[in-house]
Amino acid sequence: MQRGIIIEQSAADGWLNRHLALQAGQDPVFHAVGLVNALPLSLAGSYPAISMRTIEDFGLNAGDIIEPVLEKAFSSIYQQESLLDVEAAKALSAMAELRLADPGQFEAQNGAIYPDTEFGQRFRPLGQ
Repeated sequence: MQRGIIIEQSAADGWLNRHLALQAGQDPVFHAVGLVNALPLSLAGSYPAISMRTIEDFGLNAGDIIEPVLEKAFSSIYQQESLLDVEAAKALSAMAELRLADPGQFEAQNGAIYPDTEFGQRFRPLGQ
């Protein structure tokens, strides 16, 4: 089902990734995000997608004091044109953008109540 194919094939990408790859438009920092421990099969493929368990977990997870120091060090190291440098710059940009967006500031709208279960709480960041 996540691959979006009817018969058993060796499809390496998911239906959602194939759909997103066909969409023209900007090159946002966050192309597609899965809020689970591992990237869902539906998002697997050539279109850029990431997975994170929670919005709060996205980053270097080095603590409030060490993380800015590491980000500055990584920024100075990855300033070339190699693929690693480009991807490292994208990751640092994504961390900065998410920090500025501060999705935790948004409250539920229209009376939405998220059940106090793991499944229910997974939907809160989607609304944010």
